[in-house]
Amino acid sequence: MLDTLDAYFAESMNTSATARRLHLSPRAVAYRRERIARLTGHSPKEPEHRFVLELALRAARIHGSFQG
Repeated sequence: MLDTLDAYFAESMNTSATARRLHLSPRAVAYRRERIARLTGHSPKEPEHRFVLELALRAARIHGSFQG
């Protein structure tokens, strides 16, 4: 899911562009985005939630658990 978040943010939250980048269908990206929201309680579509998710993504990189 970290790859999905990373690509989604890198593509300015554009589902179609994210899908192309990850070689997925747009529906698969939307499903992953919804799953992330269910698992974390933070929707990547909401500005305040996006901040939390981006911070977590950066922390994972610093910690070394995500290379992105």
